[in-house]
Amino acid sequence: MEQFYALFEQVFAQNDLQPHVNEQNAATFEKLCSHILEVNKVHNLTAIRDVPGVVAKHFADSLTVAAFIPDGASVIDVGTGGGFPTLPLAVARQDLHITAIDSTAKKIAHVQNTAQLFGLSNVKAIACRAEELAQTTARESFDVATARAVSELRILCEITLPFVKVGGKLLAMKAASGEKELADASNAIFKLGGKLTVVHKFTLKDANGNQEERCIIEIAKVKQTPNNFPRQYAQILKKPL
Repeated sequence: MEQFYALFEQVFAQNDLQPHVNEQNAATFEKLCSHILEVNKVHNLTAIRDVPGVVAKHFADSLTVAAFIPDGASVIDVGTGGGFPTLPLAVARQDLHITAIDSTAKKIAHVQNTAQLFGLSNVKAIACRAEELAQTTARESFDVATARAVSELRILCEITLPFVKVGGKLLAMKAASGEKELADASNAIFKLGGKLTVVHKFTLKDANGNQEERCIIEIAKVKQTPNNFPRQYAQILKKPL
């Protein structure tokens, strides 16, 4: 535990995540890390297979978005994959109500099982296609949508903004190249009822001194998304807005 806590504290401090550093969180994240690496041996959830990598590239990276989510918010995490940012957010921000969705049932089963194992009652996991769920009562019912390294921004906006209430926001978690996608995405953002608020730029740092540029693109939902969006995924890919 002491070794993990030292790593956890170092990486979180390097990435300005000190509010989430305490013994209880460290103990939970240590167990979560071990669980993820064990499950990964069987189900290949992530290419990251070492403790320092999980702490920096999954836990710290996921929590960079936490500061931009209001207290008590309802959050939909689109394309959660192995549970990022859902699981770290659920541990560190227990005030949030998170719905994690992914089209891969195996990954959603892992997220649901992990949430149950760790007593994360603030997580609901659904195996579905985002563009189909967005045409149900889930439409425009969330305060915040998150998506971490899911797809190019024009496509991402169409499968996430329909979930967000007017007055809410999309937090698109991207590598540095995400900023370049903004110029192409301006039409999509406007058509879907969004408005660019700010691009939060930062450098993700690990325990070995490695650095990767990141950004979180914050898009406010300023008006309702027209009913004809999102389209079928094949259409979205063939002709992005």
